[in-house]
Amino acid sequence: MWALNWVVVYERDLIVALIFAIIGAIVWDILKTGSVAGVRQLRNRLSDVSVSRLRKRISQIETYRDRIASFGSSDKALYLAVLQHVVVMLAMVSMAILLLIFEHAAEVGPFSNSIVVVGPRGGFAVLSACILFIAAVLGINATRISDLNTADAVSKKVNEIDSEIAGLKSKLDARTRAPS
Repeated sequence: MWALNWVVVYERDLIVALIFAIIGAIVWDILKTGSVAGVRQLRNRLSDVSVSRLRKRISQIETYRDRIASFGSSDKALYLAVLQHVVVMLAMVSMAILLLIFEHAAEVGPFSNSIVVVGPRGGFAVLSACILFIAAVLGINATRISDLNTADAVSKKVNEIDSEIAGLKSKLDARTRAPS
């Protein structure tokens, strides 16, 4: 019985946590290969902690490089990558609109038989603004990906990623080499 009371008391917080979990999962799925340069650099710094993390990071960047290289050989891969970003942006905008509806649901209460009380004002609006900001960042990333529409742009990006991989591999070699 106490568990049910706890759920009733913290219902709004649980909904907000669930929404943040969904948003986090979507963003994590998109950025798991480190396609945004700043995120990629941060993840490279964090991978310096251990040899296994460094190996895993090198593998992730190689996967990202192969994905970028596929843009040069097939326009379909590029179009699908941009389309993926657009679909996620639309889903996030839909979630933001839904949160704004929740924000203003308390105003509908006096006009209906059952009163809807969502909670203190402003929480869902702030969450909605955060989601819209993430959607805008994804839109900017989609335009950066769409710039890889020529073979020269793709090869330049692949060379940049190859130099990043070479730097990480040299760190890995320095760590795995036995001290003399």
